[in-house]
Amino acid sequence: METDPRRDSPGEWLSREYAARKQRNPRYSGRAFARLLGFSSGRVCEWLSGKRSVGPKAAVRIASSLGYTPAQTTQWMRAVGAQAERRRLSRPVRALARSAQAQTSWRTLSEEQVELVGDPMHLALLHLVDTPDFQIDPKWMAARLGVTPTEARRAWDRLSRLGLVFRDGETTRRTDAWVRTTHDVPCQAIRRCHRASLERVNRALDETPVDLRDVSSITFATHPEKIPQAKEMIRNFRRALCEYLEDAGGTEVYQLSLALVPLTRPQLPRTSRHRSSPRGAARTTDLPLATLRETR
Repeated sequence: METDPRRDSPGEWLSREYAARKQRNPRYSGRAFARLLGFSSGRVCEWLSGKRSVGPKAAVRIASSLGYTPAQTTQWMRAVGAQAERRRLSRPVRALARSAQAQTSWRTLSEEQVELVGDPMHLALLHLVDTPDFQIDPKWMAARLGVTPTEARRAWDRLSRLGLVFRDGETTRRTDAWVRTTHDVPCQAIRRCHRASLERVNRALDETPVDLRDVSSITFATHPEKIPQAKEMIRNFRRALCEYLEDAGGTEVYQLSLALVPLTRPQLPRTSRHRSSPRGAARTTDLPLATLRETR
């Protein structure tokens, strides 16, 4: 029976890789397969049996060890991300431990809330609450965020008024495990938030040591019809990476900013391309406003 590798679990995927090698060489052993992947045989056995999840970092190493093409790597990482999502949803106790008042894993901010707290400073403060040495002290928060004590106090007051943070005895917690904005809906507040995030990246290029940041890009030719699926893949990647990076004992707050934008203008139909314009008039292309969409 044929299987769809995009829907297989990582354990099923690796089992198929091992079985293919075993079929070619009956003497091929599990230890040899583990050496090929670059991990202990015990860990590989747990992956094959489904007793242990394959993390994003290990998944990248495995794809390299198996010599996957970019397309194969994409399918493999999608399987790893899907497994992480299933396991996350199957552990509600973990979400409750992070917040006694949490009801869902995600909370969508309204446009009004984005207007108030959508800039990087508010978002950084919202996650600074998770660090073990957090203090509700404007001077302490200001020193950690690189702002003035007045700005820090006002930001904290906004987060409190909107119910995004709360006091649990002597402990301060975030109300929700994660907050997000709407997808693909034009919004001025979200645009301002994105611009502020990009400005923060520009400053980090000069202010942050290269070993503590990663700023990179890749350029390619593609077809616009693939963009919706690409955006969904980016959303899944963000969540899988956060699942890997987020640590209850984390001491620093990071922000991941991704951008997928066209470097070329939309190609006009052949008839429109050769349409003549009045003498002296500039040639322009009118694009429907609906194409200007926002993402998280």
